[in-house]
Amino acid sequence: MGWRADNLGENDARQQAANMNVMFNQWHQRAENERREVKPPIPVESAEWSTAGLLDYWVREDMEWLGRVRDPDGRYVWIRASDLRRAKRTE
Repeated sequence: MGWRADNLGENDARQQAANMNVMFNQWHQRAENERREVKPPIPVESAEWSTAGLLDYWVREDMEWLGRVRDPDGRYVWIRASDLRRAKRTE
């Protein structure tokens, strides 16, 4: 993929890597129909049906949709669509 930046802190580097993973897979740039932004990000739960974080992007990888979720610590994780659901409102 090439050199993108230097002197980044860990959080900034993770953010940049997460954004690159939305745009590219290991072989090439993802087509527009292989990624969907969730705007605004929505709270979701993971397969254990515990809070996972905020879903902000969907990408299609190997015939399957994956959600990019920012966990409470600010790290991004990729979770299969079948393992995600919208979090229940707690009001």
